[in-house]
Amino acid sequence: MRTRITATTLAAAAALALAGCSAGDTPPDDGYNSTDAMFARMMIPHHADAIALSRTLLEVDGVDADVRALAEAIETSQTDENATMNDWLAARDLGRVDGTPPEVDAEALAGRTSADIQAEFLRGMIEHHRHGVQMARNAADGGSDAEMTSLASEMARVQSDEIERMGDMLEQDVTSPRGQG
Repeated sequence: MRTRITATTLAAAAALALAGCSAGDTPPDDGYNSTDAMFARMMIPHHADAIALSRTLLEVDGVDADVRALAEAIETSQTDENATMNDWLAARDLGRVDGTPPEVDAEALAGRTSADIQAEFLRGMIEHHRHGVQMARNAADGGSDAEMTSLASEMARVQSDEIERMGDMLEQDVTSPRGQG
């Protein structure tokens, strides 16, 4: 019998696995432990989803300038972070992770207003970032490699700031035609 694995199940498993790695893990000689490696392996596809969502929003006409700038920043920073994490994995002969953003069904956006798409992007990205922050905090706390724990801490900080910013955008209703300056 086949078991269907959902994104929520994978995220929960990753969070539990990362949380289960403690400072008591014996790190290999070069200073990394399984938490560092798992973080990179799990965050790369997580970032790929955010990159895909951002790119989709950036193709929509009529997007608020602040929302567009945020999507551009997410796409750029998470693309760069994926490259850093893949280089880190490769330097330790741990392979590379496919960070190719998934295709988003453009037909699903047909007939929808830019305001609706922006609001959905902001709500979805807030939830997506919450998962990312949890993963990053677990890695910062349980990892042992200075580069990975520093990257994880910075990701948690930036994404927490972006969550607040996106919440403010929704409260200010920048997604409505009257909210677009």
